[in-house]
Amino acid sequence: MAGHGYIAIGLLSLLPGIFLAAYVALSNSFRKGMPNSEAYLCWSCIAAALSFPLTCGTIGRHKRWYSLVAPDGMLKLSQDSSSTDFGFIFVQIHMLWIVVSFFFWRRLSQRMAEELAAKERAGLQSKRK
Repeated sequence: MAGHGYIAIGLLSLLPGIFLAAYVALSNSFRKGMPNSEAYLCWSCIAAALSFPLTCGTIGRHKRWYSLVAPDGMLKLSQDSSSTDFGFIFVQIHMLWIVVSFFFWRRLSQRMAEELAAKERAGLQSKRK
């Protein structure tokens, strides 16, 4: 049946998506009063992770609906080897959004950890003097 694979992947990706969103939200870089650029990056990562199951489910539902409603001749045309699976392309673009936003969020998190360590070192050195 058309679309069942996307729905299954959407269901299987619910838990990892929630874990990634919680990981970002509970990190030290996600804080009150952070600059807008950092907030956008954190919220982008959370939105990408939580919306991936919705994307897969929507594509699966659309493919299932299209396979039930479309005439048989149209189905044979859509299953032709020259046709493009736009659902697959859209899922890959969404996964790219997740990976890129997580990569940039990790860079932000590492930079903040380095700044915090430098402040702590400076504070310890000033106490010694």
